[in-house]
Amino acid sequence: MSEKYSIGEVAKKLNMTPRAICFYEEKNLVTPDSIGKNGYRYYQEKQIQKLELVNWIFQLVRLKVYLMINVPLIHYSYYSGNKLAKMKKKFYF
Repeated sequence: MSEKYSIGEVAKKLNMTPRAICFYEEKNLVTPDSIGKNGYRYYQEKQIQKLELVNWIFQLVRLKVYLMINVPLIHYSYYSGNKLAKMKKKFYF
């Protein structure tokens, strides 16, 4: 039988917070292998690998969103000078 890890152990192993793991569970992206009588969620290596992949994808999406917001503004400011300040004021950046 494979070793089971608690949510805290998994979080530490993947350098994540237990809350992040709960978030992914709430979105039905990962599910624990089992839930103990004490209500603790336990994961096996298969779920840990999936969780690592899901977290990696979420980080890429966050980076993409950041770049979509900031890189066009940088290019816009390079070509337009003072228009960036007006745009930032309009959109509360």
